[in-house]
Amino acid sequence: MISGGLKTEEKKPVRASENRNAHIVVAYDGSEQSLKALRLAVKISAALDSKLTVAYACEESKCSEDLLEEAKLILKSSGMNGDAKILPYDSTTSSPASEIISFARQISAHLIVVGATGSSCKEYCNLGSTAASIAINSPISVLIVR
Repeated sequence: MISGGLKTEEKKPVRASENRNAHIVVAYDGSEQSLKALRLAVKISAALDSKLTVAYACEESKCSEDLLEEAKLILKSSGMNGDAKILPYDSTTSSPASEIISFARQISAHLIVVGATGSSCKEYCNLGSTAASIAINSPISVLIVR
């Protein structure tokens, strides 16, 4: 095709089957925003036919198996065959953002989906510290969900 004197190539549509090696990580802490992030990540993963892993980063002494089970139930009820992982950390040496980024890099994720605010940020926050830290420090693309 010639457009304005320049030769352009026809672009082929991307098929979902070409994304089977894609991997999405969604940060989940049980907050309303992380639930929205999880639901959107499920939709994106289904549309792309990609892998989906829920990552729950928590202080070692405060991890809740119930939150992980809640995430697994959401995946199952959505028809997703995803995975869910607890990422325990020591708050003196790490943070939820660091653990999520490290985990996403470890599994070669292509996208991190995170709620704009989490369980520690209330009405006055536009962007929580974990979401901001992930967006600033991640070498992987980040989708922030409101």
